[in-house]
Amino acid sequence: MSWNISFAVLTACILGIILVFYFTRPRFQIHLNIVFFLLLVFQVLTLIIDIISSYLDSNYEHWSFALLYVANILYFVMFYSRSFFFYRFILAVPAEKKPAEWTVYINTFTYLFCMVLAVISPWFHSIFWIDKYGYHVGALYDCLYVALAVHIITCCYILLINFEEMNTQMQLWLWISVGFIAAGTIIRKLLPTVLVMNMFFLFAILILFLDVQNPERYVDGRTQCFNARAFQMILRERFERKQYKTLFAFAINRYNDKREIYSSSMTDLALEEIGVFLKNEFPSAEKFYLRNGQFVLLLNNKLSAEYVHGIMKERFNNLWNIRGARIYFNISQIVIDADLMSYGYDAVQDCVYAALDTGSAESDGFGNGSLNRIEKNSFDRITRQVNVRHVLATSIQENSVEAWLQPIIDAETGKIVAAEALARIRDKKLGLIPPVEFIALAEQNGMIGVLGEQILATVCSYFADRNLYQKGVKWINVNLSPTQCLDVNLPDIITNIVDSYRIPHSCVHLEITEEAMVDEAVLKVQMDALVSNGFVFALDDYGSGFSNITRVKNLPFVNIKLDKQVVRNHFQKPDNILPATVKMFTDRGQTVTAEGVETEEMAHLLRDMGCTHLQGFYYSAPIPITEFEQLLNDN
Repeated sequence: MSWNISFAVLTACILGIILVFYFTRPRFQIHLNIVFFLLLVFQVLTLIIDIISSYLDSNYEHWSFALLYVANILYFVMFYSRSFFFYRFILAVPAEKKPAEWTVYINTFTYLFCMVLAVISPWFHSIFWIDKYGYHVGALYDCLYVALAVHIITCCYILLINFEEMNTQMQLWLWISVGFIAAGTIIRKLLPTVLVMNMFFLFAILILFLDVQNPERYVDGRTQCFNARAFQMILRERFERKQYKTLFAFAINRYNDKREIYSSSMTDLALEEIGVFLKNEFPSAEKFYLRNGQFVLLLNNKLSAEYVHGIMKERFNNLWNIRGARIYFNISQIVIDADLMSYGYDAVQDCVYAALDTGSAESDGFGNGSLNRIEKNSFDRITRQVNVRHVLATSIQENSVEAWLQPIIDAETGKIVAAEALARIRDKKLGLIPPVEFIALAEQNGMIGVLGEQILATVCSYFADRNLYQKGVKWINVNLSPTQCLDVNLPDIITNIVDSYRIPHSCVHLEITEEAMVDEAVLKVQMDALVSNGFVFALDDYGSGFSNITRVKNLPFVNIKLDKQVVRNHFQKPDNILPATVKMFTDRGQTVTAEGVETEEMAHLLRDMGCTHLQGFYYSAPIPITEFEQLLNDN
């Protein structure tokens, strides 16, 4: 029997190019990469031994039986190992794996069984045998195809059950790679003397390399550090294997401002220099560049966080000379000790990003170059913030944000004439979450617009269904965030929501904080459009922020709400400022609501001062919307 090795030679040439490219690029040690490395090794060994054994078998009369048996046994061992590790690679790809233990057992059994059949072939002629007439196929030779079929079928099963865990592109290429193995198996069965199986395995490996294993996907082009994707993969695997390491991270403070000051190109060159510095100073650490001037180092036992901090502080206290330009970076540094890694992968990852984002955004970050060690209390605080962010996203997605109401009282009659709508979110573990914890997060995540629309729809529905106007509630105040005020579609959005419940526009008072008044020109356009549609505006928390009489005068506010701290300060240290402020607004024909009313005495004095409406815990704390009617009846 003779074999055609032309395909094998071509395969060897292409494989050589892949190996050179693979081994000259940075790689990180995770299970997936190790399995791929073993797959490459067995591909190389299978190819080499296939060529050697085919040559020996074609010229069997010149070689001893022992050499022929050893060569062929090695070939089948490598062949089975290659297909087995292809299966192991597919199994290792999904980040969040669904149970597939039975595939491990059946593939391992098939692999070992076929290995045994190959090894005992000299005595039992199971897979092959050799005599004076050369190489012969054994009685159980087709077990080779059974093993390949088992690997292919279980690979398909793994891809199917993990469909949602991988993106569409990755799914496509993995299916194509499995398809190449299946096609190669069929052609090998039809053309057993043509060494074509290596070529099909090469195509499959090439696809895996270009899509899943390409080192360029996991390396940041500027710093040559591993990127955020690599960080997530390594961190996840460290947790799965309980291989905890001390995590050191730093962020360039005011990174976006630095890019504007020094230019993007110069900042990128500086990042490149930082990458070189980290590589030279800490060669044993795993180094990552996440985003926006944020770096992470996973330290081994030979490196202490204090040592790294000292080196970093000394270097960043000096200028970076970039093409003749002198660039200075102030950095914030954090460390999470290995014993805190028990919090879990998601918690640690979110904690790192939250802490580094703080450093990137602030002028002095969280320490002006000092080392901020994330302790348990800090970890708990950041972890809660992360958990609140997740609950917020889920609540908005499921439209389960609760609307609570706090009554607004007519100062003269003491009756409830309006209410302010406030958002609350609830979670089984975290309980009821107040707005102070999630409103800022909603602003950061771009979800504040949807949140505001959901609250508006809820209170409009309640106002209409319960016929509150007939029960004395003339309007409901709804808060608008600064982000919402910048949306050019805001007038249409609000009008459409209110119209869908067929209630008068004047029954919705829109509250805007002083913070939202920074861009006065844009805000005036939005307000004028809504006022022309019949909506009413109130200025919330007056006196707490960018108080500006000119802006208040130029914008069409009907009601001014005095911040509760302003009211509280007056009663702690009375003077003429608050009475004069109230008189100023009432003389202009504007109504004034005093927030933070806590006692009967405060209510009387504020009424005598000229406040037209009162709001505070003396009358009621914010309550669930379902309890508001009972409060109305009691009032």
